[in-house]
Amino acid sequence: MPLLRALNTIPLWILIVGLLAVFELYSVGLMLLARRKWGIDRLKLNNEVAGFKFSVIGVLYDVILGQMRDLAVFQQALRLLAVVEDNRNERLDSADGSVPMILWLVLIAGAVITLGYPAFFGTMNVVAQTLMTATLAALVAFILVPAILLDFPFTGEVVLSSAPFDEALQQMPPHLKEPPS
Repeated sequence: MPLLRALNTIPLWILIVGLLAVFELYSVGLMLLARRKWGIDRLKLNNEVAGFKFSVIGVLYDVILGQMRDLAVFQQALRLLAVVEDNRNERLDSADGSVPMILWLVLIAGAVITLGYPAFFGTMNVVAQTLMTATLAALVAFILVPAILLDFPFTGEVVLSSAPFDEALQQMPPHLKEPPS
């Protein structure tokens, strides 16, 4: 994923501001467009069902992020136990990232659906609804920032140190450091 590699190389503040801007423009813009097209009276009919559906989407999104966290911890544990001094640097240089493409697809699709959903219900106060929608967009952006940063854990502005790996290698018995014959 060249785009994810590019996101990992830009300064952290630009990544956060950029994600916030994109998500805010999308979600608030879609909400205002829906209010203009269908009107508040029609959108208010969706309010009761919207809360339930929105919570279900949130739970699904949290499960996906939980899988990503588990995947990152699992990979770190595997690296800590399986790193061999001779090929560690080569493997890390050629790593494609830690999150499979299908999870990124689901995360991005989940973000788009989650942020578009508030457009289909309404409140009488457009300022309050705009603030709620903008807050949701900020929350989704702040959730995706660590996911992007942890996709390539050994590169970028926020990196995992190799010191624990080096220490683990130092503590390994010599017979475990030898390649299998």
